[in-house]
Amino acid sequence: MTKGYSAGYHVCRWMPHIGSILVLAAFLLPAHLLAQIEERYDNRGTREDRLKRNAIPHLKYDRAVFSGIHTRYGMWLEAREILQRRREIRGVRNLTLEQIIAYDRLKSQSPSLKVHWSNAGLPIFMTAMPLSSSIQAGGAVNKQELQRAADEFIGVYAALLRIDPERTQFIVTRTDVSKAGYTSVRLDQYIDGIRAWDAEIILQFDASGHISLFAGRYTDKNDTPLPASLLSETEILETIRSGSDVRGTTLAPTWDKHPAFIAEDLIELYYVSRLGQYAYCVEVLPAPTARLRYFVDPQTGEILEQYNATCFDGPDSATAADLAGTDRELHTYLHQGQYYLLDATRQMFDDVRTTLPYEPVGAIWTLDAQNTDLESLFPFLSSDNTWSDPKSVSAHYNAMATYEYYESIHGRNSLDGAGGGIHSVVNITLDGQPLRGAFWNGRFIGYGNGSADYLPAAGALDIAAHEMTHAVIEHSADFEYINQSGALHEAFADVFGVMLDREDWQLGEDITPVNTEYPSGALRDLSDPSNSSTMGSPGWQPSHMDNFQNLPITNDNGGVHINSSIPGHVAYLVAEGMGMEKMEQVFYDALTKKLTRSANFVDFRLAIIQSATELYGQMESNICADACDDVGIFEGNGGGVPDTYQPVDGIDRMVYVSRDEFDENYYWTVRFPAQAAEDFASLSVTPPLSRASIPDDGSVAFFVDTEFNLRLLSLDLLSPGEFVISDAGIWNSVAVSKDGGRLALTTTALEAQIHLMNIASGDTSSTVTFDLYAPNYSHGDVPHTVAYADRLDFNQDSEYVLFDCLNELSINGNDYEYWDINLIHLWDAESNMPGTGRIERVFSQDPQFNLSNPSFAETNSAVFTFDVTDKFTNQAFIYTSNMHTNDVVNVREINHIDFGYPAYNGDDRLLSYSTPALEFGGEFVIYNIPMLGNRIEVAGEPEPYVFPASEPVWYRQGQRPVSLDEIPQSSSSIVLEQNYPNPFNPSTTIRFHLIAGNRVSLKVYDSMGRMIRTLLGRSFPAGTHSVQWDGRNDAGDPVASGTYIYRLESGSTVQSNAMTLIR
Repeated sequence: MTKGYSAGYHVCRWMPHIGSILVLAAFLLPAHLLAQIEERYDNRGTREDRLKRNAIPHLKYDRAVFSGIHTRYGMWLEAREILQRRREIRGVRNLTLEQIIAYDRLKSQSPSLKVHWSNAGLPIFMTAMPLSSSIQAGGAVNKQELQRAADEFIGVYAALLRIDPERTQFIVTRTDVSKAGYTSVRLDQYIDGIRAWDAEIILQFDASGHISLFAGRYTDKNDTPLPASLLSETEILETIRSGSDVRGTTLAPTWDKHPAFIAEDLIELYYVSRLGQYAYCVEVLPAPTARLRYFVDPQTGEILEQYNATCFDGPDSATAADLAGTDRELHTYLHQGQYYLLDATRQMFDDVRTTLPYEPVGAIWTLDAQNTDLESLFPFLSSDNTWSDPKSVSAHYNAMATYEYYESIHGRNSLDGAGGGIHSVVNITLDGQPLRGAFWNGRFIGYGNGSADYLPAAGALDIAAHEMTHAVIEHSADFEYINQSGALHEAFADVFGVMLDREDWQLGEDITPVNTEYPSGALRDLSDPSNSSTMGSPGWQPSHMDNFQNLPITNDNGGVHINSSIPGHVAYLVAEGMGMEKMEQVFYDALTKKLTRSANFVDFRLAIIQSATELYGQMESNICADACDDVGIFEGNGGGVPDTYQPVDGIDRMVYVSRDEFDENYYWTVRFPAQAAEDFASLSVTPPLSRASIPDDGSVAFFVDTEFNLRLLSLDLLSPGEFVISDAGIWNSVAVSKDGGRLALTTTALEAQIHLMNIASGDTSSTVTFDLYAPNYSHGDVPHTVAYADRLDFNQDSEYVLFDCLNELSINGNDYEYWDINLIHLWDAESNMPGTGRIERVFSQDPQFNLSNPSFAETNSAVFTFDVTDKFTNQAFIYTSNMHTNDVVNVREINHIDFGYPAYNGDDRLLSYSTPALEFGGEFVIYNIPMLGNRIEVAGEPEPYVFPASEPVWYRQGQRPVSLDEIPQSSSSIVLEQNYPNPFNPSTTIRFHLIAGNRVSLKVYDSMGRMIRTLLGRSFPAGTHSVQWDGRNDAGDPVASGTYIYRLESGSTVQSNAMTLIR
């Protein structure tokens, strides 16, 4: 399990307990025996005597054997010490002791070495600057010289690659030179002179002749003996001619119709790693479109594997019956002789990044959970493009129809608007029982097979479209899924669900038999929300605000489902007045262009009225207003915006981790702007496992050490100290609330849980546990994919925690994983009790990207920053986002060797991150980027701040004012802040606050009092504003280095500050 790049390309993350277990497993001894040997190792004088006295009865004493055990134990100790230092490999599965030690040696030689691992613990992608110095730069390089360089590389990296260089060879097959001057060399693997069928690597030489990249898949199975006797090629051919293929179909009739021939030059003995043995590969061509490839046991002649290798793949179509017995036209895909329920005909399909059959990009794909709780997924396959499972046919058709609706009616390219694939999964269970309905979990739409009173959900196009519209909403207004905003989430999903199945205004009528709960035979009815039911029954919903259900968040998230009928009924009334075609355009425009995350019903009214006005005119606008009036949604105040907080008083300081291998201190603190030695101070010699977390007052830092204990670090440099809060040895990560009263924790068990510790109560021995799940929009529970959480961060009101989490899926036995970011309610400040545990999705997950390491801004509860890794391009980025406006900004690409761990400074005018930098010899450097007033867009270029260092965490030592009036330094109507950065070159930002709207004048003067630049001279509303000065005068000419005064006037109030320009 890794955090960052999945499948073949990923940034390794630690998984400490598994790393230790794997090292112990490599020791090849029972745990109790290992413990006894460790005891004897610590008491060397009595070790042999104790063994002779049979302290370990089942281990016969043998000096040579014990010497080997002693050596392995020494390696284990060395590997354990390495794992404490090399955090990046702690989570890699199946590493051996030799690999861990080899990695440490090679990493010391090439600090920039980055290795991506397979699940088997084999390197599949390595980069460094360089990996190896090999060939002389310049001039033509012949194959012999490349082979020599490759042999030297394999010799150096053999232990890490887990191969025996005496038995395993990699032979150069061909080379290719890129436009950038890189030489890529392909090499086939041979074991004892026999080629490995599915094993090939690439070594890339840069322009200087250094090997800079290793990529590929190979086998480490060096212990498989070559059979003593082999069948002859004649016997192999006769076996095939008289045999059957893997489906038991004889080949003779086909051969009779077409004079087949066998490609003699392709009858060859290979080692086939996926079969775990040597096998003959034979190709038969019985027809122009058939190229049958056989793998045959070289001793018995048994056909081990056979498939059609003809390169005749591509989109196709089929007709099949759905759950209603209706014949549906489906788009399918032929790949290597098998048809898949996969639609690759849409504009969103990306054939460049697609890897078939299990990693299609931009495809509509239907999968089978095979009646499990999402334990594993499998593609639907057909050898002849016929499809007999009506549930999968319905699901595939639903996804195709939904895509076509949004594309043709609204010009939207898929659910996310950016060409993201649409995946459907059928036959899902919950706790082993058929799931009753359907759900959208951010990655796919899942269908259950219903119950006694509820038919399989895939049979309802409107329900399917409803669930998939949740994805559209997530990528547009992204309403918060509580109270009225959550009801809007459900209402818009209902409206567009009905628009895809426009025969009536009901939802679920195709899968809901008439019963006492739903006497109308439908789940909901937008034309009649009472749905032929009485108030309080499952089928009833209100049609007017007079019957609005004021529910607590613990009940239906504050009524998101039951109250959705009120705006849903507005859609029906609007359509009655202007027609469905106009109504759906108005509602789509309002959803995607007028409404935001915290919108309520009043915002909904204002939005549809404005959209109708813009799209059609006054008559349609009046229809919308009248419809809202009819249900009791009148003019009023709209939804609020997230709280904006004033910065904590005090000077910016940063805690960071030293990456200097000669520095015994791990944690340091530095005072901004880090211009003198006295600005720095060491804090701790304890190696950290987790990133530090600091409350608002900046008094202490919490972190988890490499022994998995919870520690507290005093940040008072006059009274330093370090304390163990919990020595349970189980902790993985920690975040402290801004008020310092609670801790959010994860454990090394890496379970789908977050633990809350109320340290304000003085009790650090007990926690409240919150189970994690993938958010969805269904009434009941659904299976989830969350494996565990890692990075945590509290928001400013100390109630909500942002967390990243690993999600795991298995498709046809292949494991896939991705990281996303969610928000959980951990604490209720009003009741001073643990929160509801309700989880909201921050982003609808794009399978191309992994999202991790979220961190809130310091002055706005909607803004945060995070790491992004692109699994396909092997790139890494720093992003920022505003959850309220749904704006997302790609701030900066960074070196993919590690995460950036971005963090805002005390007033959000700086965003810091760490990354290895070539200009600093590959060392980790913390950079600062100036940010604009909206906190998510950059205001300048990044500047190096501290190195070698990583994982920055800003803090201030002081208190946070609760309102603008409490900002120290002025009680007047304006507050002028110190410019930042200062000193500066070439530009700086000046911020000011207005208690009330007024005209503002902001001018710059030189040290002689001469006015050189007018920056502002107009009216501004109340609030915080900023402006940049580029170091130029009014004529546009650069001014000289020196001290300048900037003067702010508003009404009768004047304030000024000094700033320094350094050219």
